[in-house]
Amino acid sequence: MDIRRFIYKVLPVLAACLLFCMACPSLMAAPKTPQKYYEQVLDAFEENRWREGKSILDEGMEKYDNDPDLYYLAGRYWWHARNYDRARYNLVKSVTLDSDQVDARELLARVEEATGNFSSAICYINELLETRPYDKELWLWKISLYRRQGNTVEANSRLRRLSQIYPDDERVSYEYFNVLAEAYEDARKNGDIRAQEEALGEMVRLNPHDLDYQMAYINLLLSQGRAEDALVAVRDAMMQNPGNVTLLRKKTDILMGSGRQVEALDEIRLAKKTDRTGEVGRLYANILAETARLQNEADPYRLYAEIYAKNPDNLEALNYLVKNSAALGYYDDQDYYLREAMKHYGRSPKYLLALYTNYRRQGFDYEAKRTLDEASEEFPLDYDISSEFARVHLEDATEYMRNEDYIDAIPMLEEVLRRAKDSETRYAAASRLYTCLSETKSYSRAGAILSRIADMPGADMTPVNYLHAQLLSDQGRTAD
Repeated sequence: MDIRRFIYKVLPVLAACLLFCMACPSLMAAPKTPQKYYEQVLDAFEENRWREGKSILDEGMEKYDNDPDLYYLAGRYWWHARNYDRARYNLVKSVTLDSDQVDARELLARVEEATGNFSSAICYINELLETRPYDKELWLWKISLYRRQGNTVEANSRLRRLSQIYPDDERVSYEYFNVLAEAYEDARKNGDIRAQEEALGEMVRLNPHDLDYQMAYINLLLSQGRAEDALVAVRDAMMQNPGNVTLLRKKTDILMGSGRQVEALDEIRLAKKTDRTGEVGRLYANILAETARLQNEADPYRLYAEIYAKNPDNLEALNYLVKNSAALGYYDDQDYYLREAMKHYGRSPKYLLALYTNYRRQGFDYEAKRTLDEASEEFPLDYDISSEFARVHLEDATEYMRNEDYIDAIPMLEEVLRRAKDSETRYAAASRLYTCLSETKSYSRAGAILSRIADMPGADMTPVNYLHAQLLSDQGRTAD
């Protein structure tokens, strides 16, 4: 066939087809899917084109009246418009059609919060926590709702637990610090010394650079006649705030009040080397004058030391020396007189704990730990020894876990769980033990520990149930 004649015959047909397609584009386009509607509406909402997005959404919902994603977008639209009743209706419809609608459930919690239905908002957050048990933001949100609800006891309890889970998180530590500050002020107004000490002790641990609370804590200890504890506290504060003259003055006051003028002068001499303000020099001059005034006064400690040296059976002298040697900073003397006391009276929890404390004050960690272990073996039922044993070994095990040395951490945590006397320490030990066993794939033992956690007073079953499900999944028992 002649090519030119072929083109003349086919070309009109092709042109007609092209014109037909241009006139009827709807015949060429594929029908929109719910996903396509969702993407278009979401793009519009994200770009703040709410009316345009709503128009597309209405069109999609006419075609697909049972699509959970579109109901979620409808709820989001009405949430933006602050029509909370309509928002709630559409969001409830979304989660009813699809229980995995996390965004819809989260927005539902926002709706209930905005309308003052805090209990309902907490319920929706609990549902979210079932799949995200360690979501810090969800926990903080839940805590804020408890507080708005007026349930400060529950809010503070959850926040304390969260601070244990996230000890290095700045936001959690800041919020917990503020709660402790309020608790301290209330305790101070009510004259509750014990509550003040507990709150201040936690506060200076969380924020060691707040000198107002540091000084309040030190002065509180001094007001109870606990000069040695106050001295330990001021030393810790100076380590965190080197060169602070206020703390140096407080330390020297305590030393001078305890008759330890020589130590006070040594402390100030050392500080003078780096002082450029002249304050330390003036402080040194004042203490030097005070020391000169007191140097001729009798020193009962020295007198009793001489008496005991001449007569080792003089128990009055020995008791005095045991009681005062550490307070005066004579740590070598304290070690010696404690051992002498145990020769006379026998080994007891009181003397072993004092010996352990004396080692800790001097920074002899190995000797302190060995002494504590011996005391724990000799007096396994003593409350103070068991509590200190559990605290120290829990810290050691936690350090092993930070280095992912789970195998070595396991026996420590098992021992802590056996020795700990308070429920909070047992809970912390059991939680860490579960983590170690899971990491080492000891699933059977991990399950047993999880059961113990569930039986503990005040245990939160939401993360426990999740961890149990995760444990079964790790063992390939998904169906269970």
